[in-house]
Amino acid sequence: MKSYLKSPWPLLIWFALYAIVAFYFMPIATNRITPYLEDRTIPDLEAGYDFDHIEELMDVMGLEGREAYRQMLLGVDLIYPVIYAMLLATGIVYFLTRTFPSIRLLWLMGIFPFFAMLADYVENFSMVQIISSFPDINPHTVARASSATTLKWGFVFLSLVVLSISLLANLIKRFVFLKKNTSD
Repeated sequence: MKSYLKSPWPLLIWFALYAIVAFYFMPIATNRITPYLEDRTIPDLEAGYDFDHIEELMDVMGLEGREAYRQMLLGVDLIYPVIYAMLLATGIVYFLTRTFPSIRLLWLMGIFPFFAMLADYVENFSMVQIISSFPDINPHTVARASSATTLKWGFVFLSLVVLSISLLANLIKRFVFLKKNTSD
C-alpha cells in the first residue's frame, strides 16, 4: 500500500481511465439521450430537482429517451463513479502524504470521493426506479434521487477543494524547498 501511495503511476492510470470514460464513453451515452431532452438536462447534472420536474422530464423523453437514459445509468454510469472516486482519492492521498508525511490521518480525507460515489449510485438506482415505474412515479423515490444528487455534488466539490489545496500545498512545499536549496 505504501508503494502505491509513493508512486505517481496509480494517479496517472486513474487519470487516463477517467479521461477515456469522461471524454469518450460518457459523450456517446449522453448524445443518445440528448435528442429526447428538448433542451433540458439530465437530472445527474443538476444540483437537485423536484417531483414535477422529473415527471415532466420523463414524459418529454418518451419511451425511447427513458430507455436510452436507463441504458446509460446501467452501463457507463456504473463504472464512472468508481473511476472518478479512485482518481480523486488517489490524488488527495498522494499529494497529502507527500506534502505532510508526519500527519498520518490526513489520508482519511481521501474518503470524501467515495461518499460521492455512493451518493451517485443511490441517485442512479433511484432514477432507474423512476424510469421503470413511469408514469406511476413515487415522490419518495424522486426525493431520494434529488437528495443523492445534491450529496454527490457536495462531496465532489469537497473532494476537489481538498485535492486543490493538497496540490497547492505540495507545489508550495516544493518551491520553498527548491528555493532553500538553491540559496544555500
